[in-house]
Amino acid sequence: MDSILDLMKASLGPGVAALGVAVAAAQWHTNRVKLRLDSYDRRLVVYKATVALLNAMQEEISTRRGPYARLKNGQPSKAYLLLPREVVSNFESGLLEAPFLFDKDVAIFLHYIDRHRTMIHMYANHCSKIDPEAHETHRADFERLKDSEEGVDRARSMVQQRFAPYLRLSRRL
Repeated sequence: MDSILDLMKASLGPGVAALGVAVAAAQWHTNRVKLRLDSYDRRLVVYKATVALLNAMQEEISTRRGPYARLKNGQPSKAYLLLPREVVSNFESGLLEAPFLFDKDVAIFLHYIDRHRTMIHMYANHCSKIDPEAHETHRADFERLKDSEEGVDRARSMVQQRFAPYLRLSRRL
């Protein structure tokens, strides 16, 4: 009986150690999953902010241009319509977080979108002050505005493809 009791006493230490290792491994795994889910949530917020900004920009472009945008109708160009402040603020917040959440290509893509937003604002306001008779002499400015507007369309068509690898829950960190 004493030998069985001695055996149980001797195996108690290693048994507790093995149990401690199992608990530590389970905690490590739980923390990895939590980190992955937290990163996913933050990435999803940046994606949604980017899509919302692109949608607001497309809406602004179509409203400002109107249905006869491609016709030379002798009408003055319309001034830039401000985007909703909350949409811009959410995007700018995502722009700051992007280098920490994504690879360099997504951060560069977001700066590409922001550059087009700034260029459209600048050129739309500039072109709205040009008299219709002087449109031909300022053709380069109108072309730059059009190029930036087309850049928004290109970005809108690529946004899901750029973010897709980062929005899979199975992605390893």
